Amino acid sequence: MEVDIELGNIEEIDIGESAYDVIVATSVFEHVEQYNAGLRWIYRALKPGGVFYFCSTNKFSLTSGEYKFPLYGWLPDRWRYALRSRCQGDDIMRLGIDFNQFTYPQLRRVFERIGFSQVLDVVDLLDPDRLNNPAPWKRAVLQVLKHCSPLKHIVLTFRHVTMFICVK
Repeated sequence: MEVDIELGNIEEIDIGESAYDVIVATSVFEHVEQYNAGLRWIYRALKPGGVFYFCSTNKFSLTSGEYKFPLYGWLPDRWRYALRSRCQGDDIMRLGIDFNQFTYPQLRRVFERIGFSQVLDVVDLLDPDRLNNPAPWKRAVLQVLKHCSPLKHIVLTFRHVTMFICVK
């Protein structure tokens, strides 16, 4: 297999139009300063019916994969940037700071506004009858979450990541 790697910023680079069946972005968009522009490029690059797998930070997670500091995502941006600069030096602002901490409602609105026909979170995607480890309590919890929207939103609020499958 030949791999074509291009260096660029997703906010600026044209990755094609209706060129891909699937695009995967895992732990990417928290580092994209103008993430809305990048997401629009991805939408444009997907073929009709194409799938976008998105996984990133969750602002209200109790812990963060970005930085080992309790409630890190809860901090205002300025405080997070100052903490990281103080601990890692000012270059962190050029070399990979997490500009964004996402929430489920925020991302769902963005994906819908961009035009995705389906925006599915982890609860939407899981089937209680097809779990890998189908303990009765897991199936029961998932069924409750699928039928009780307020409870589903509370659980997703504190989940360790934001994860979506979006269909063009």
